[in-house]
Amino acid sequence: MTSASGTAESSPSRPQRGGRSRSEQVRLVLAAVLGGLTVAFALLNTSDVAVNWIFGTFSTPLIVVILVSLLVGALFGFVLAKRASRPRRAATRAPAEHRG
Repeated sequence: MTSASGTAESSPSRPQRGGRSRSEQVRLVLAAVLGGLTVAFALLNTSDVAVNWIFGTFSTPLIVVILVSLLVGALFGFVLAKRASRPRRAATRAPAEHRG
């Protein structure tokens, strides 16, 4: 947008200087470092290992074994966290009035 004098107005979500905020810069640097470490980790773990899967034994790159283990663990953790946060039916029901 431009003001009546023809100068560009700054957006309220952006800093005055036109760059990213400090917290955005920190997140960007941390994401770049984490991405670099992930790539280095993957490149260092490419040797084949013998793995006894449920349906047979295969030679698989170590990084695949690590990633499958990570995904299975994350899935279990997610399912257990969702299950633990769900209210139980018996606990959420109002107690029945005693008729006597």
